[in-house]
Amino acid sequence: MARLRATDDLRQLPLRKRMKLRTRQAPAETALRLFTERGHDATPLDGLYDAVEVSQRTLIRNYRTKEDVALASGSDLWSAYLDLLAIEEPTRPLLGVLRAAPPRTTLDAMSPDWDGRFRTVRELSESVPAPQAHSLGYRQDTTRALVSTVYARRRPG
Repeated sequence: MARLRATDDLRQLPLRKRMKLRTRQAPAETALRLFTERGHDATPLDGLYDAVEVSQRTLIRNYRTKEDVALASGSDLWSAYLDLLAIEEPTRPLLGVLRAAPPRTTLDAMSPDWDGRFRTVRELSESVPAPQAHSLGYRQDTTRALVSTVYARRRPG
């Protein structure tokens, strides 16, 4: 998959938004590297604070649990997709929105090199029990949100 957003595109974002994006991405990237190198269970949350050089409060503000930070690229994809569905015109046929959203528009909203991290996250969530259970719960929550959005669009005004 090609790079989804060029560095130049990121520079066009306001500084505050770029900093917020970095603050969210750095722990996810570092956590994924540490989980891959050391193993998920052998990497304590305190080790992430030190490795990323952020405070506990900053990390917890962005991620509630170690599994949240481990599975960030997957949840970022679905969050972008649900956000896209939420802003679509209710008069546009939903099937067209569902077909158009994932392949292009949703992926354009993702961070650079998202796809490589996503593959690693999938491997982690399929091989380690805690992220696997967390991933299943997240999928259920996402499915509920998607069904809710679809239902809201179908109800007459």
